[in-house]
Amino acid sequence: LALTEVDKELKNMAANGITEEELEKAKNLAKNSRVFGNEQVSSRSLFNAKVMADEVMYPDYDDFKKAIDSVTVQQVNEYAKLINNEKDFVICAIGKDITEDDLKAFRS
Repeated sequence: LALTEVDKELKNMAANGITEEELEKAKNLAKNSRVFGNEQVSSRSLFNAKVMADEVMYPDYDDFKKAIDSVTVQQVNEYAKLINNEKDFVICAIGKDITEDDLKAFRS
């Protein structure tokens, strides 16, 4: 199940962290997605609607880029440990074939 693989990766990130190279790839992906997303009329319209609804923190690309570039490996690794705290972990899944046993297996 995909849930099992997600769980493995979350635990791996919390235990081992990410590398500088992985963070740089993620930053580039985020920035490129924003740029290429603006080329599609539907994506641009949705983005503009989110800006108008105050759901987008950085409507200006330069502000967005600065925010992305300011993220550090240490911040990501600390956050990975924080969100992986089993005591506070919550999962929600939607699908016709998902069972309670699938969700229980997520953190076993």
